[in-house]
Amino acid sequence: MSVLVAGCGWKAGGPTHVHTPGPEALAVCTVRETSRTRLTVEGGRPLYVQADAFVANGRGDVLLAGTTSYLWQVSAEGQITGVKTDSVFGAVIARDGGARSVPAPIPPRQIHGIRAAGRDDHRWDVVFAEVAPYTGDRKPEEALRLWYGVYDGQGWTGLEEIPTPEGTVLDALFNSSLVRQGDTLAWALRPAMGSARGDVLLVQRHEGRWSYQWVPTRVASDVELSYSDSSGLLLGVVQPDPSMRSDGNSLLLWAQRPEWRIVRRLVHGTVDGRVFEPWLRRLPAGLVTSWTTPVGEGPQTRQELRAMLGDLESGTGPAVVLDSDVSIWSEAAPLVQAQGFPVWVAHHSSPDGGSDELRFIGVPGDSAVELGRVANPYRMRGAAVALAHSELLVTGMEYLQEGFAFSLLLRARVRCSGEPEADSRAQAHPASQPQGARR
Repeated sequence: MSVLVAGCGWKAGGPTHVHTPGPEALAVCTVRETSRTRLTVEGGRPLYVQADAFVANGRGDVLLAGTTSYLWQVSAEGQITGVKTDSVFGAVIARDGGARSVPAPIPPRQIHGIRAAGRDDHRWDVVFAEVAPYTGDRKPEEALRLWYGVYDGQGWTGLEEIPTPEGTVLDALFNSSLVRQGDTLAWALRPAMGSARGDVLLVQRHEGRWSYQWVPTRVASDVELSYSDSSGLLLGVVQPDPSMRSDGNSLLLWAQRPEWRIVRRLVHGTVDGRVFEPWLRRLPAGLVTSWTTPVGEGPQTRQELRAMLGDLESGTGPAVVLDSDVSIWSEAAPLVQAQGFPVWVAHHSSPDGGSDELRFIGVPGDSAVELGRVANPYRMRGAAVALAHSELLVTGMEYLQEGFAFSLLLRARVRCSGEPEADSRAQAHPASQPQGARR
């Protein structure tokens, strides 16, 4: 059957409510997988890169960058003979499918928390944290320095240290996306665990100069960054609501008017469920936020993937459940599509022993619709990016019993009513259709 997801939501002054989709919301579009390939770079060497950043530029090339990588050595016969761990920054995947490795601007073992933003001039803005040298496999969680660079697909055209207040200790991993608003770059960082100051630090680059300011959150367990035309930069902060006597893991929306303050509470952590791993995105139709919420107790706990769309600054956005049981490590940022509505790629968990799945979920109105699904080929969390002509590119770890790990690139296409059929070559691995879906 078509997946119909009842959505529970909160808005200022109103109760939790349930949305039921009308016929017009059901399966107006479908998603079909078109190909899957292992990521290989120079010399046909397979590569795995943890997807800390997975971002397209204006040309449609994609930067895959992460702090864990395995670059495999192969013999003339194609047999794997060895591996280099954490030797590259990542890879650029060209529109035609070819790929090349990206060298690291500093020792890659000391890089953590990579974030990137694609540029129209076919380059990428990149920020990351440098951590102190260490032994063992566990990276330090505190940032020693912050760096900004520009990568043009062939090399680094600039690298500069981002200034921060003296004595500040910042988290190296759980920080916001990198956001470009006009000619300004912005990045929000939370303090390291145990820091005396719990406020969020916002760093911005304008006309070649960096500046910073504190957002008086007092505490932040997670932070996301976006912007709107009316308010400028917006912060989504997971924290207790200071207006409540007892609260935890609520999602609050902050804006600068003219000082930073809370605009509204998007999710009530006590009433609606605690918020984890939030995303905040600016789409043509408005702001979109999504997050995971634990439901149930003990071993029966499951993770729901939820979203809220609409005019979030004024409190009119309804909340919907996108998937009732996702992996706790699910990475599910909304993707912009040609039809104007967001699509998520969710890592659906099957607690009954069945196969886990990748589910493609769209929200064309007030309700979620499953557009397609495939068996989940990934061992760990992945990431997805929207490309031209309603194409999605998904990456994650393909793990073999022999102990080999590769980045597996899965391409899929969103097709909506009235569009021509895709080329026959694009039907190699079709995603199964929800029963009852109209093509």
